[in-house]
Amino acid sequence: MNDPKKPRRLYGSGSILSRGGRHQARMHIGRKTRSLGTFDSEDEAERVLSAAAAQLSSPKAFRVDGETLAEVGRRFLDRREMEGLRNVPTDRSRFKCHVDASWLGEMPIKAITARDVRQWADELAKKETIDRRKPRKVSRATRKHCANLLRGCFELAITEGLLESNPATGLKVRQDGDTGEKWTYLTLDEQHALASCEKIPEADRLRMLFSMYTGLRQREQWCLLLADVRLDDPSGPHVIVRYGAPGLPTKSNKVRRVPLIREAVAVVERSLKLLPAYAPENPLGLVFPTPRGHRRDRGKLYGFHEHRAVAGITRPVRWHDLRHTCASSLVAGWWGKAWRLEEVRELLGHSSVEVTERYAHLASSVIQTAANATRGLGPVQIRSSRDPRGANPAKARPMGRRSGAVGHRFESCGARQRSVPKLIQDRRGRGRTPKVCPRWSAAPVQQTDPFRRLQQASARRLHQPLPRPESVGRTAAGRPQLAGSRA
Repeated sequence: MNDPKKPRRLYGSGSILSRGGRHQARMHIGRKTRSLGTFDSEDEAERVLSAAAAQLSSPKAFRVDGETLAEVGRRFLDRREMEGLRNVPTDRSRFKCHVDASWLGEMPIKAITARDVRQWADELAKKETIDRRKPRKVSRATRKHCANLLRGCFELAITEGLLESNPATGLKVRQDGDTGEKWTYLTLDEQHALASCEKIPEADRLRMLFSMYTGLRQREQWCLLLADVRLDDPSGPHVIVRYGAPGLPTKSNKVRRVPLIREAVAVVERSLKLLPAYAPENPLGLVFPTPRGHRRDRGKLYGFHEHRAVAGITRPVRWHDLRHTCASSLVAGWWGKAWRLEEVRELLGHSSVEVTERYAHLASSVIQTAANATRGLGPVQIRSSRDPRGANPAKARPMGRRSGAVGHRFESCGARQRSVPKLIQDRRGRGRTPKVCPRWSAAPVQQTDPFRRLQQASARRLHQPLPRPESVGRTAAGRPQLAGSRA
């Protein structure tokens, strides 16, 4: 055993474990306690620990296993924070809980393969969360964020020369088998109940209605400035959304102009009228400050669940669902004119119209209403397969050269079967029906203009009277020639 009179070693400088007269030198390297060897004397173990501590403390410390994924990940997150990117604290929490604390974070980054990344993703899908809410699996959104952080760490390692390829390139987060709704929206009756509930304080009710009528994200609404409210603008009332967080741009990194509908204008006017009494001190110039004039915190609901329960909305609805309510009502046409998906995308500030397509199913009622209100060309006569001229031959238009419509240029062989024998009947007698050529009863074919001209020329020749004997001449070869024909 160790000598009790000997002073304890400093934290991080290692320890010596004595057993059976031999002494094992141990030191914490990376995230594990590793053995540096077993020696006969304690002084020899001390010299090994001192040499190892000197090597690790130097800038060019010798690493047996190289840098681990956790160490590269911390450097990657520091770089993201220096670049001013959003949600870095949230990314640090995700990386610490799901990557740094796993076995993958302890591995040297050079030894990680695509198979290891896939195994880590499968284990993360089975992992249960530990928080104040009910036990559940890690959501797909969290797993996607962790996979993106992992790709970023490997890309940083590639730029620093630690790796040659990214083992997380082909990683795909599998879909959940959950049948529950990922998001919802307030129906028209629930919207009326929320807007007309007098039990909700007026300032809180106006704050919820503004979110529902404009579709702003929660932090965009909390950071909205009084100077960005333009009610008397000649182009129309609107607000300018500049910030998505204190001092940071919006999610799309663009300044967005959000027009205000009629109800939103009334909400803003009433909120500005109540603002001096609600928040006497407003040093930041916010539209929706706290009663003490501070900016509202992210994630705090400020009594939203209690207010919706008072309004009679008992099903689970989040604050972000007010944004979904705005888009759903505009697409479905509940507030008047139905908006197109491209217009809703510009209002909400989506990165692409594919994000807005989640509301496309609500446009089915609008499309059906538009179809019911569309008259078309009026009553159209449908032709049957037996009679190509129509179901009622007496009222059908004649199929001739001057039939009028372009569609009459195409006739079936059934029409030729009736038209050509009719000309023969006029010549040979109406009481006799000639035989029909088999090719006339075949499938319908397209009748071109040369065929029509040939048909009309044949009709003219059949109706032409026979030449008289005195009109018969002789050709140069001595053959009889009809008057008007070429030799």
